[in-house]
Amino acid sequence: MGVDKKEIITTEEGLRLTVDATIYDDLNLDALVVTSSYEMDRLFKNKDLTKLLKNHANHVTWLASNCSGAFLYAHAGILDGYRATTWAGGENQLQREFPNINVVMDSNVVVDRNRISSNGGLPSYQGALVLLSLMSSPGKAKGVFETIQLNRLIPWTEVTKYLPKE
Repeated sequence: MGVDKKEIITTEEGLRLTVDATIYDDLNLDALVVTSSYEMDRLFKNKDLTKLLKNHANHVTWLASNCSGAFLYAHAGILDGYRATTWAGGENQLQREFPNINVVMDSNVVVDRNRISSNGGLPSYQGALVLLSLMSSPGKAKGVFETIQLNRLIPWTEVTKYLPKE
């Protein structure tokens, strides 16, 4: 989903992507996942984006963030009273700027009720697989884990340890 009314966006890495929807479209979402950017200030100041995040926080089944994306949810006030994490090394900043969030240090993934947050880089795959496990099943998530060959880097228990205990 795009933040601007553009049909094509260019990522920080130079990839050109076609935008299927923008924050200005009428969206019916089951999950809302926000990623990160090296330039977050522009996004923090975007009142339309903040409005979308707040509105969807009340309706989606799952909210997830990757890396500094947690700061988007924090600025919108929708992590207040929740446990969360952000990019590795950014936890202290998140806690300092948003004292109503219970920031978890040194954890790749944090699940608190319907909110999932993860560090960036490779740990974001763990967060995505946790979300997939919760939205479908651990078996389907494990199939993806093996298909992308993440099992060659970490054991499956490095994903399942973040799943809520029943």
